[in-house]
Amino acid sequence: MQKFRVLLNGENLLFLHEGELRKFGFYTSRTLDADSEEVAETMAIASVLTDSSLAHSPPKNDSTNPPRIWAESITQVEATDASDERTGLVFYLMDQN
Repeated sequence: MQKFRVLLNGENLLFLHEGELRKFGFYTSRTLDADSEEVAETMAIASVLTDSSLAHSPPKNDSTNPPRIWAESITQVEATDASDERTGLVFYLMDQN
């Protein structure tokens, strides 16, 4: 197994904000053990989908307009350089109404 740091970007998450449905994005990173970059990306995305920040207040998207989450970068790191980490989700407003 190798250790990877995955920077994820999420977009098109619809949340109620000040009484209006607004579009948000987020950044987060995950450091984890995986067999390949592809597996690391899949594992990182899966960990975000179960993140308590989203579980307590899930996006209001319907199936015709789903959120998008992808790896913006995947870097192999030395096992001694990083422990398994899960940073919080840093949200940003996508629409500027």
